[in-house]
Amino acid sequence: MLFRSVPAGSSTETYVAIRAEIDNWRWAGVPIFLRHGKRMPRKFTEVKVQFRVPPLQLFNRPDGLSDEEFREKLRDGSLCQIRPNVLTLAIQPREAIRLSFGVKRPGSAMVMAPAELAFDYREFFGVQTAPAYERLLQDALQGDATLFVHADEIEASWRFADAYRLAWDSAEAPPIAEYAAGSWGPEGADDLFHGCEGGWSQGRD
Repeated sequence: MLFRSVPAGSSTETYVAIRAEIDNWRWAGVPIFLRHGKRMPRKFTEVKVQFRVPPLQLFNRPDGLSDEEFREKLRDGSLCQIRPNVLTLAIQPREAIRLSFGVKRPGSAMVMAPAELAFDYREFFGVQTAPAYERLLQDALQGDATLFVHADEIEASWRFADAYRLAWDSAEAPPIAEYAAGSWGPEGADDLFHGCEGGWSQGRD
């Protein structure tokens, strides 16, 4: 991906997509997806917590499947009939909290429809919050470290990032994937999701 004033032979990374896991009992088996990129269609920062879908599915069951076939398709991820509940913490450009979930449609049919509960800071308070760096500088001038991360968190973050840097610089590293400016990034990033895990967020206006 090339920008004005950037040398044609530059290999500086502008996009990263990571599937990570935490090796302890509390987070065992929970994938954590991280993505950051430049020159994408929309600029936003958010955290999405996607809840697991139970293997027992009472709604939106397709016709013509035996019980055994139905359970097998749910286990292997080839059947994603139910959307998982998702908690979204929108940070930029608008601060908001959204919870999306499924509700049964009225009537006798066992069919679910998506619904959402939402809280928007700007709509509720009628004012726009200060930009991130403005708040950061104000807190620094006032000596308020409430929203600052601790030194051990920073060190742990750099250890995590440095491990990827070392892997990218190794002789065994695959070539850097390219993507067009204005796109959502390399297609290979979508392969990090398995089965019914969903996909990358595209934010919202």
